[in-house]
This record gives sequence, C-alpha cells and structure tokens, in this order.
Amino acid sequence: LLENLLEWSRMQRGAMEYYPEKIDLYGLALQVIQPLLAAAQKKQINVVTNISNNTWANIDKYMIATVFRNLVSNAIKFTNKKGSIIIEAMTKDAEHIVKIIDNGTGMNEGQIKKLFRIDSNVSTSGTEGEVGTGLGLLLCKEFIDKHQCKIWVESIPGEGSTFYFTVPTFTEN
Repeated sequence: LLENLLEWSRMQRGAMEYYPEKIDLYGLALQVIQPLLAAAQKKQINVVTNISNNTWANIDKYMIATVFRNLVSNAIKFTNKKGSIIIEAMTKDAEHIVKIIDNGTGMNEGQIKKLFRIDSNVSTSGTEGEVGTGLGLLLCKEFIDKHQCKIWVESIPGEGSTFYFTVPTFTEN
C-alpha cells in the first residue's frame, strides 16, 4: 500500500519520469513474480508464466513492473487455495497483449465498472481475508495510459478474471 501511495503521489505531481527502453517482458515478469511466489505457495496456487523469451517491448521498466506486481498480487489475493494463475503474452500488430488469468472469485459487471477509477472505492477482501485499497489498479491504469496503451478486465463471478494490458513492441529504427 505504501509503495502504491508513493508511486501514485509522484505520478500525480508529475515527479515520475517516463523512460521507455527495450525490455524483455519474459525476464521482467519472472523478476517481478519471484517475490510474490511465497504468497502463492502459501495458498497452494500454481503460477505459470507463458511468455516467450525475447518478447521485446518498448516500455518504462519500472512502471510495467508495477503493473505486473499489482495484477499478479491481486490474482493471488482473489484465487482460492489450490487455484491457478497464468501469465501470457501475444503479439498483435505493433503491441503485445499481456494477460493475467486466474480461476478465482471473479467479479460481476457492477464491480468491473468501478475498477480503474479514483471516484470508486473497490476494496474487497481476498479469499483469505487479504485487504486492499483499489489504489493498485488505479496506478496500473495511470502507468498503462502513460504508455498510450490499454488495460481492461473480463470476469465471470465464481469462475475467475482475466486482466489484459497492452504495451508497444520494440522495433529497431
């Protein structure tokens, strides 16, 4: 929470610079997910990364690491014991579409409409009472917007959620 508050505050003040560079999404995902695996293991959740090595993107590493961290943390939070989370990326045109798929609690349409908005409080307890503020998703939206890309979710109550975000591919000039 504190880290998200500090990042959001810097973004709002214009104190956070945007530095896109050539980054491998596979390597970044593994690096970010590693510290989260203990929480997943505690709930016996299987986390699978299906991103090809050398999936090069033109991104701000710090911002997209934060997006990965928040989305995977949320997936862990809302997935029941012995569930699964899959992280995938596919390339379409000049962008990568990243998916964080869980088979957790899911959301209804009303809950989905409140996500990514500062004027809505979407704090919901996780499957084992984990707490959140909704600020992480707001921060994800801000960082994806900074990349001039998109973030969205599809969900079915009781079946799980898939969070999507796009990032630009890296192309040599």
